[in-house]
Amino acid sequence: MGILTVLREASNDESKELLATNVLEQTKGREIVLSSHQIASKVIENLLEFCSDETLGEYQEAFKADIRSLCLNGFSSHVLQKLISISAMRYLTKNSVEDEPPEKKIKTEDGIPLGILSKSKSFVETCSKFLLNNLEEFVWDSYANHVIRTCLTTLSGRILEEKVSIPGEWTEIFKEYVARLRDWPFFADFPYQELTSGLLQFLIQALARVDKNTLKSIGGFFTEPNTSETPQESPSKLHKLFSTESSIRFLEVLISVAGNKLFTKIFLRLFQGNFKELSLLKSANFSVQKLLDNMKNKDDFNICFTELEPHFAEILQTGHTGIILALCLACKRLEINQNQFIKVGLPKN
Repeated sequence: MGILTVLREASNDESKELLATNVLEQTKGREIVLSSHQIASKVIENLLEFCSDETLGEYQEAFKADIRSLCLNGFSSHVLQKLISISAMRYLTKNSVEDEPPEKKIKTEDGIPLGILSKSKSFVETCSKFLLNNLEEFVWDSYANHVIRTCLTTLSGRILEEKVSIPGEWTEIFKEYVARLRDWPFFADFPYQELTSGLLQFLIQALARVDKNTLKSIGGFFTEPNTSETPQESPSKLHKLFSTESSIRFLEVLISVAGNKLFTKIFLRLFQGNFKELSLLKSANFSVQKLLDNMKNKDDFNICFTELEPHFAEILQTGHTGIILALCLACKRLEINQNQFIKVGLPKN
């Protein structure tokens, strides 16, 4: 771990690159073995960000030889995630293979010139396709599932904060992920299990970046009114998405990325008429806060405020003060119901 201390104390990026490149050079031929080791994997994971393009390419070549074992190991899977992310970021930020200087060119085994940046692009595609081809197995593995999430993030360009041009090949692979997942008989159950809910959260965040129509379709699918359960099976009138912690986390992410039409659909199907009950529930009150934080329509907010106004005291008694704060901030942001909020909040003589 002394290497990481030296890395943190390095004075500039050039020093960090030199250290990273020198250390990783010592791992040549043992990349996969060392990445599967608890301590060594942490060192490699941290150094990859700073190594030279050439050293990064050597790790890409080594990892392509056994992607399966890397995905299924608790330590090497993290290194693989980091390598995919770094490869994508370097390609997307530099963007064009044609702009590379001649000295940055390398050759494939067939002797075909291939830019180092293009090699990073190819590595992202190779890993993403491998996981896609093994999707039915890897979705249920706790380590490989997280590698899939990284692939979705990189293929959509969400790895970078700013929007950038995404290669057409990445878009096609991403679309195939979406199609394969949606075709699964188990897809409807994804929000209700922790592992698949997490994957679904990454998927909809990626869709918000690249395909808002599909996001709206998937959001509509999961917020369809309850129809399959009898009143005896589900005595609560609340939507099934409020039934588990995993599905509530998914709903909160869906609210945060939803466009106007999907947001209104979520509001009408899941929240209208249920604000008091949801605000008093320990498990669901954060969903109400998330809805209020993202609300843009004054008419929708007025409905929400009207439902909650008589119950301010009860909400405060439960300790869910975040609901009241979210209401206050929404009143200010939307410039509506501010006087009513102040009157309700004033102590009664």
